[in-house]
Amino acid sequence: MLSVNANKRWSPEEEERLIECKRHNLPTKAIADLLGRTEGAIDSKYRDIIKKLGKQSLTKEEEVDLPTAALKIEASKVEIPVIDPNDLKTNTFYYTTNTFIERFTSGSELVCYNKVNDNVFIILTNTQFIKIEKGVICSIANLSECQFVSHQKNGMFSWDKVVLHNQNRIVVDTFGIHLAAMCAEFIKIIISKFPHISVI
Repeated sequence: MLSVNANKRWSPEEEERLIECKRHNLPTKAIADLLGRTEGAIDSKYRDIIKKLGKQSLTKEEEVDLPTAALKIEASKVEIPVIDPNDLKTNTFYYTTNTFIERFTSGSELVCYNKVNDNVFIILTNTQFIKIEKGVICSIANLSECQFVSHQKNGMFSWDKVVLHNQNRIVVDTFGIHLAAMCAEFIKIIISKFPHISVI
């Protein structure tokens, strides 16, 4: 039996959904069901996307771990922010976007972001909470899937964390933010912007 979208051209929106699903490590079968494609079509299209990102061939390790391969290629293409780094103070909140931040918030509205250090940024949008390290997304949570938030205090020798939980209080993702004050401020902003999320 043919899949719903078999033999149809891929739209840019479908390609974006495929990349997002791979980023979240969804099984190929689940992605195929979601997009109405065969598993073979999913793998084939993802290889095409990786090549379009700028790499003509994959190593055997990258063939096995396509999402990581794509993220590495994206990281290699990240440009230096078109802003003076000296204008961005560490552990300060910013509420207006720039070309660097826009690379990670496409299709979403920025709420605020925080520069933890020269390599680490924490971004809050109207749909997601994102941690960037060295130009690559290392943690991402869809806020619609979260119902609780907590502040994990780790003492002076380790970073504090903002922890997001689902309705069953199972951890969705954790975000190391270093300073307790910054964690507390992010939590305050999250619960003010997202009424369905409560502090535990």
